[in-house]
Amino acid sequence: FLYYSLRITSAIIERNDNMELFRIGRVSGTLHLKGTVKITSTFSDTDLLVGNKGIIEFPNGSKKLLTIKEVKNLNNKILGIDFEEITTKTDAQSLQTGTLFVRRDLLGDMNNEEYFLEDLIGFEVINSDNVNLGKIIDIMETGAHDIFVVSDDEIMIPDVEEFVKEIDFETKKIMVDVPQDLIDLNR
Repeated sequence: FLYYSLRITSAIIERNDNMELFRIGRVSGTLHLKGTVKITSTFSDTDLLVGNKGIIEFPNGSKKLLTIKEVKNLNNKILGIDFEEITTKTDAQSLQTGTLFVRRDLLGDMNNEEYFLEDLIGFEVINSDNVNLGKIIDIMETGAHDIFVVSDDEIMIPDVEEFVKEIDFETKKIMVDVPQDLIDLNR
């Protein structure tokens, strides 16, 4: 499993349809004529997805239910996913701009101190002066530690105890204590 342990209470993304969903990633293109869809994602335990249903949600709120047939790791940030219902490049292109979600319970049980990195996408990052630095838009995985990419100025904050002080899943906020020099370095 791709997860990381910290002091947290819950790692569930609540959806308005009362189903607990997990964001796998967004559709970033197509791969070949048979309809493989490229998904930008940091999710790595792809065997859990095969044979299950996925929901593609579009920015306008519409949704499409699909069956995941095969998943390939194309690189550390791109998955190639074949859906049973998508058989042509044209079909695959119709999914462009969508985001893939799966039911959270398909990913197995996790305790209260575990979460998937994708859970943190969209969380607000607040510094020790109570200033909102922006939202997490990406997470870069490195050999030493993960790095949170924060919107607005694309500030990069290493996910280490020295900087990340608290993750609050109820308010979807991450409290950080980051030196101003590190923030200025990223701008």
